[in-house]
Amino acid sequence: LQRGLQLFCMLAECSVRAETITFSAAISACEKAGEWKKALQLVNCMLQSQVEVNAISIGAAISACAKGGQWEKSLHLLGVMGQNKVACNKIALGAAISACEKSGRWEEALYMFHSTSHADLEAGTGLLEVDTVLVNAAISSCEKCSEWEEALQLFNVVAQSGIEANSITFNAAITACERCCEWDKALDLFSAVAQRKLEPNTICFSAAMSSCEKAGKWESSLHLMNSMVWKKVESNTITCSATISACEKAGKWEHALQLFAQMLQRNVETSTITFNAAISACKKGSELDKAD
Repeated sequence: LQRGLQLFCMLAECSVRAETITFSAAISACEKAGEWKKALQLVNCMLQSQVEVNAISIGAAISACAKGGQWEKSLHLLGVMGQNKVACNKIALGAAISACEKSGRWEEALYMFHSTSHADLEAGTGLLEVDTVLVNAAISSCEKCSEWEEALQLFNVVAQSGIEANSITFNAAITACERCCEWDKALDLFSAVAQRKLEPNTICFSAAMSSCEKAGKWESSLHLMNSMVWKKVESNTITCSATISACEKAGKWEHALQLFAQMLQRNVETSTITFNAAISACKKGSELDKAD
């Protein structure tokens, strides 16, 4: 990055006018290095020098700001695209939505997402085709802020519009429901994963098993744990702890202790929650010597 910027500065010192392609390459280098401030400086330099901005240069700057958590600057750059009649593409819009998602600005993320269906972000080039990447970014923004109803509405957009949902789509929607205690909806979504012939991953299983634990469905949690083994999906602290807690709360202390032993055998990282659930299971089973 430093070498590239040095060469760029040499052009200016030699009074050589940099063109759009040169600026775009420099901004892309800043984006890859996470230097969002330098990327913004280069965009401002383009505007001041009246060098034509394009989707590549602005898109790279938006991505740089997104990586730096600068959601306001990402939105500003989208406005710059509109002011300069640059067609907003999916990459730029997706990066801006992701910036809002990482900063917990779900309302702004949804506004941008829905704008693709009703307007063209002032670029004057027609509607953007909504795809899985944009939907996932929007649903994830709702999930991070525990807005499960908004997440499900977006999920329905996927079903109604023929957009192909993937594991990321389901992960975000299931997690949003689980965090808001909408356990039945979370489990319904998990069931839909198999119906779509998708392979659930650890994140997906974790959210579903946490829902089972909170809803008191210990048998369902055990079934999911066995499915993870059968599908060779790696278990983690969350999946094991949720199942152990579900069994412990249901008084199924034998299952809880068996799972705890398997957890140790597989070298799965334990937590205070895991140990507390196992000890409680021992107490409920009058196995106080094991709890000691």
